[in-house]
Amino acid sequence: MGGHRLLALTTLLMTGLLAVTVTDLSLTSAVGTGGPVLIALGPLLIGGIAGSMLWIAGRLQDVTRVVQARAAHRPQLVGTVEAGPGHEARSASSRVG
Repeated sequence: MGGHRLLALTTLLMTGLLAVTVTDLSLTSAVGTGGPVLIALGPLLIGGIAGSMLWIAGRLQDVTRVVQARAAHRPQLVGTVEAGPGHEARSASSRVG
């Protein structure tokens, strides 16, 4: 999963959680009718600015590339056929038993 997708999914999840919180009547009575909207938009604005300043999306892409490169070099354990020197004898001996 790319860095942008992960960031977008995280943002959607947090926005959904904020939407549930903002509709709470006790919060509206405590901060007024405009307060919940500011509570929801404030962190999104601050997070967007901080993310842009810290190049978070680019760093997530770099991490994604590293993880994908490491996963591509690992042998797959499910459904693989052993090949190469030394594997023929083990495969033959495991068939005999």
